[in-house]
Amino acid sequence: MKIIEHFALKKFPFIITALLGISLLIYQEYSIRSVHHQADAIAAKIKAHEKSADLAVNPTISEPKFKSLANVSFDLKKLNASFFGELTRLDKAQLREEISSMTPAQLMAVLDEVEASDLSDGDKSRVWSSLFWSLADQDTKSAMTYMGIYHRYGAMYQAPLIEYLKKWAETSPSEASSWLDGWSSQQPDYRKKLNRVDDHRVIFESAIVPALLKFDPHLAIKRILDLTPEEARQVMSKISHQHDISPGTYANFARQCLQEKDSNQLIASQVIQAAKSDGLARATEVLAEMNPTPAERDASLLQTSKQLISQAQFKKKISIEDIDTLRDWAQEQDISDLDQLTGQAVAKATGSEFMQPDEVIDLLKHYYQPGNDHLLVGFLEAGGCRCQADVASIAQEIDDPHLREKWVNHIKLNHSN
Repeated sequence: MKIIEHFALKKFPFIITALLGISLLIYQEYSIRSVHHQADAIAAKIKAHEKSADLAVNPTISEPKFKSLANVSFDLKKLNASFFGELTRLDKAQLREEISSMTPAQLMAVLDEVEASDLSDGDKSRVWSSLFWSLADQDTKSAMTYMGIYHRYGAMYQAPLIEYLKKWAETSPSEASSWLDGWSSQQPDYRKKLNRVDDHRVIFESAIVPALLKFDPHLAIKRILDLTPEEARQVMSKISHQHDISPGTYANFARQCLQEKDSNQLIASQVIQAAKSDGLARATEVLAEMNPTPAERDASLLQTSKQLISQAQFKKKISIEDIDTLRDWAQEQDISDLDQLTGQAVAKATGSEFMQPDEVIDLLKHYYQPGNDHLLVGFLEAGGCRCQADVASIAQEIDDPHLREKWVNHIKLNHSN
């Protein structure tokens, strides 16, 4: 066989050369046709986006609509290879430049091509995500609509997607609201049964509601009232400390949208945050800005006092001076039950590594007068019953027989487990 090959190469070199040349031409023709076929496919996608200059906001539409565009060809497999270190730095730079030079409609045409490609699901997800964020950087409205079409709401998209949705809501609040309505209308009805929570709905509403509060407060209220009570509470909690929402605006919003218990708690969180960050003077200002009801005021003063002691007990021994500072502040703010506040604040020193259990009880006794059930019950309610000292004797001091029996039995059960 080797003799025949040698003879053929020696006698008929021109035949071998011709065959190789023909093979090369056939391969080049095939490659050119493949490229043209890919370009034609993408061009067809682009033409599908040329039907209108306005991009529809409703995510139930079958395709986005764009102004007329030039054809675009893009190597999806090359982009996928870039995620696995298979490209040189120069190739990666050229790829980034190519993507950044595309118009929104061109990017959307290529996104369509990703969906129709033979890439694996994992590769599609990586490639699609990379192109999607490039689109979102240029045109948030287009990106959000495209997201609605494909329902790509995985965890990998949430954090940046929320930022883009906020941006859109700030520039076009009504459009962002309409988009979210369209998306939510396609979700299962189970969330409205048994007070279920749709986590994505909570996240998306939290992104647009602050912008609506600025430009269309009535629409913001309507959106919150359309949620289940637990969804509404979670949304209001997420936006409770945004710097662009004043305490007064937030308090009014909470009162109109939430049940009283939840509203009181979240209004109190405004005061707590101010006290932790900037001290009691700022907390007093925030409280005044919210013009609280008596119930809101009491909740704010109680919760703030407990939180400040809880925070301090990890750093130092809680002293009479620490408790007196909070008592003086609460009195200035017209607290309705100073003894209850005192007992609850002392209870938050329980478990501190800087205090022995007996020292916590001594701190409580400093403020105790016979018949002061509110002090003792406040202490036990806020966790004092878990103190390793003789808290049973504290419960025995309660004058009200029903309360005394309740707490004595509770402590026995708690300490027996």
